[in-house]
Amino acid sequence: MQLAPVSEAVPARQSEHADEPAGDDVPGSHIVQLVDPDAQKTDAYQSNRNLMLSDDAEANSLPGLEIQANDVRCTHGATSSRIDPEQEFYLQSRGIAKSAADELLTFGFFEEVLARLDHETLQESLRTLIKTKFKK
Repeated sequence: MQLAPVSEAVPARQSEHADEPAGDDVPGSHIVQLVDPDAQKTDAYQSNRNLMLSDDAEANSLPGLEIQANDVRCTHGATSSRIDPEQEFYLQSRGIAKSAADELLTFGFFEEVLARLDHETLQESLRTLIKTKFKK
């Protein structure tokens, strides 16, 4: 479970996104958005996207909002899907093998999150870790 506090005493905007691969060993996620009593005028959105990478994959998204202020706007959403067959077909029609197309689409899924990290070494380490999952 991840906890994302919002505790500013002035109006705040907070957005939390979780992008999760759902392979055989990833059970899902539970993220709680916490809005402290002093964080009035908070405008928060919580998003959880799951990419199903195997037939046995399961994603159990449980967005949670713990709101302790009374003048806020907090919303959430969750999606789970497999690799888009139309995107996969598009890449294959350009001569890219199915396995390479799947790899490109999966890396694209993660890149949005990795690009937000403010630590280049961590970004590269995570990219390497993701690539090793395709080499198994």
